[in-house]
Amino acid sequence: FFIVGTNSGVLEMDGIQRGINISGTRDRKEFARKMGLSSDIYTALPVDRYPPNPLGIYDMAGNGYDWANDWYDPDYYRNSPAENPKGPEKPTYKDYEGNYTKVMRGADLSGPFKGLTVARYSSKPDTEVTGDKTVRCVVNSLQPIK
Repeated sequence: FFIVGTNSGVLEMDGIQRGINISGTRDRKEFARKMGLSSDIYTALPVDRYPPNPLGIYDMAGNGYDWANDWYDPDYYRNSPAENPKGPEKPTYKDYEGNYTKVMRGADLSGPFKGLTVARYSSKPDTEVTGDKTVRCVVNSLQPIK
């Protein structure tokens, strides 16, 4: 079972991995070829290629892992506030190399079986920069931004 990022909640693929509301491998290959890029299926698509979600946010499931402000703690969300959890106040969890880690959300690319998630991952802040890491500008505000 997996959540599908389409208007109907049904996976709407035409058998050649072309997405309707999400990008498929064919969409990425065609865009890479048109732009003269060799990155093939790993090519990030323009952010507004597909419609935003009901909150007005574009492409939370693909185009890269987004850094979050939250420090990573694998146990935090078990006892966190149900509304607007902000993560631990201080870093608490270290990876196998002894580095504190931040939360990352999203996926490196989207498709019918990969990237249709906003799962929480951990990664070292500032020290690990690869092509699948992205930045999303956000405002930490309880009031809607107009």
